[in-house]
Amino acid sequence: MRRINFSSGAPLEELVGYSRMIKIQEHIYIGGTTSVLPDGTVHGDTPLEQADYIFRKLISLLKEANA
Repeated sequence: MRRINFSSGAPLEELVGYSRMIKIQEHIYIGGTTSVLPDGTVHGDTPLEQADYIFRKLISLLKEANA
């Protein structure tokens, strides 16, 4: 089976070898996601702003995977 890793650019992904999302054949698995920016700061002051950022991040990854 072919596994494809997708990174969202969060700092811990590269540091600990974590992939935000992986695709194995027609299955896609997404790990827990927060509103942390690549520089380690948190995006948004409200839960709504943070959720919006998270969903945009996930939608971008899904598009990248042709989902």
